[in-house]
Amino acid sequence: MPTKENIQQILISYLEKEARRCGVIRLPLLSSRGKRIPIPIESLCIELPLFLAYSPVEADTLYDSEELGWLIRESFTSALLFDRAVHSNSFQLDEKIVRLSQQLEPGIRLAIVGDPGCGKTTLLTYVTYHYAVRQLPQSSHYKLTTNHQAPISREHWPKHQWIPITLTCRDLLNFDFNEGLLSLVVHQLKYLGYEKKIILALSSLIEDRSSNDRVLLLVDGLDEIPSEEQRLAFSQMLVSQATLYPELTIIITSRIVGFSGIQ
Repeated sequence: MPTKENIQQILISYLEKEARRCGVIRLPLLSSRGKRIPIPIESLCIELPLFLAYSPVEADTLYDSEELGWLIRESFTSALLFDRAVHSNSFQLDEKIVRLSQQLEPGIRLAIVGDPGCGKTTLLTYVTYHYAVRQLPQSSHYKLTTNHQAPISREHWPKHQWIPITLTCRDLLNFDFNEGLLSLVVHQLKYLGYEKKIILALSSLIEDRSSNDRVLLLVDGLDEIPSEEQRLAFSQMLVSQATLYPELTIIITSRIVGFSGIQ
């Protein structure tokens, strides 16, 4: 049975690997001689202006699906690289335009819905990177971060010790969504190439910490589950797990088309 020290070493190893995986991205439209140009995730301004279409605090603030679709389309931007200073006040133009970091708190469940290419995956990639790096020893920070002066964007994010777990829906198409969340996490870790003993230790750690606000579950691309029946099964599984772990913080991204049937 793994000791407490071994579990901590496994967690650090996992966080380092996730930080490396998410620390550099290659945008499809930026290339040189046929090769995509690597860009440090910290140099991207990824906090998209999001329209707060529904808030549990304002439960009467609801829109029909067609109106909601247009509101979401108008509120997103396709620009991932832009001057922070120029746009620093853009979030104040409408009381319902918010940052993800403003909405993120323990136990909250958020759905980010928008058109292709608006930056949903890039946003989740940064969230994974940020919460992986912030829990690593200082010696690892220097190796993994590209800006050692701590960019302004880091200041906005809640300072929680969340273990980021990313589920990429296109990687899970052969999975039986009637199984539990933990099995789904194991399936994703296998897909990412983790060793069996590491997966077992991580899954045990995740199960333990999901019940006390130590896990941040990021589900990317719900619309990429091909059939509405599968998406519904996946969504029902998430709802049941959210009920089982009321402290589990969850963020889901989806295109509008794939989200309309299960919202």
